[in-house]
Amino acid sequence: MVNFHCIAEGCSNDSRKKHNAVKYPDMILNGCIVDFHVLPSVIKNPKLRKLWLSQIRREGFNPDPNCHWHALCSRHFIEGRPTKENAVPTLFAYNNYKTGTPRDTKNSTLRPIEQLILTTQPANIVTVSQLPKVPRQKKYIPDIPVISYIEKPSLDHTYCTSTEQKCQRYETDNNQLRKQVKLLQVELLATKEENKVLNEKFNNTDELLKDKLVEKLTKSNSNVKCFLGLPRPLIKWPSKEKIKKHMPLSFRRKYPNTRVIIDATEFYVQRPRNPTAQSKTWSNYKSKNTFKTLVGITPNGAFSFISDLWTGNISDRSITERSGFIDLIEKGDHVMADRGF
Repeated sequence: MVNFHCIAEGCSNDSRKKHNAVKYPDMILNGCIVDFHVLPSVIKNPKLRKLWLSQIRREGFNPDPNCHWHALCSRHFIEGRPTKENAVPTLFAYNNYKTGTPRDTKNSTLRPIEQLILTTQPANIVTVSQLPKVPRQKKYIPDIPVISYIEKPSLDHTYCTSTEQKCQRYETDNNQLRKQVKLLQVELLATKEENKVLNEKFNNTDELLKDKLVEKLTKSNSNVKCFLGLPRPLIKWPSKEKIKKHMPLSFRRKYPNTRVIIDATEFYVQRPRNPTAQSKTWSNYKSKNTFKTLVGITPNGAFSFISDLWTGNISDRSITERSGFIDLIEKGDHVMADRGF
């Protein structure tokens, strides 16, 4: 909603004062609240716009044509609004909100009353001394009644709503609060159940320590390696010369370039209580919770590679790619494996 402020100099009327006309008596004109009239358009009526601005007499005031909130209040128009006879505002502070009367000049014609006085005989003329003396009376200034402006309540503000509307609003707020209270009660019950379970765990220290140990062991592959894996320095990757030197005769005849024979092996573990650890250690092949590792042996049966421990849900091929085994293979090496790879 656009708020209008009278642009006339010395006038402080504002559309926001309508709701408190008793405090601002200038907002009342002829028993009604003043209205605001926007400046004429530059495109539709430029001449009338110039006349309005010239009557306002504000130096350096050139309002933007695209702004439509520059307005004058009803106090500056003779009829309280612009009409065809009085389209230009003429009542301002510089003329005390009064219209000027045309002054008579030497060339002006006599008025009818003046002609009557001049044509009347001298005997019928009454002088000032012949008039009866009347005692001077004090000027009577009547009290200006305070007019309260009553406007139809608007729904834009809460203080204008009726009693029924307020009751409906309060009932709606009450229903919403009841729903929130029910949700809080449900959350409170759930919190109490969680606290009960936690108290039971804290009272049973052994079970708590077991859960923490299993959770820490199965949290990541690095943890599994740290607690259950074999250290790498015990297993050495032999060179080609040593493998050929100790290679059995059957391999020399049929598979002379064999460097290593690999396979993945699994072993069972106790099922963790943590659901995440259960899903990670579950093996579809064994249908149980397991740990898995990649094992490599030389043609004569010696261990040459053992990977870190991995959870049972990982595939053999994924362990082979991520365990660092491929980095040990050189050009021309043959690797034996089953079809699972």
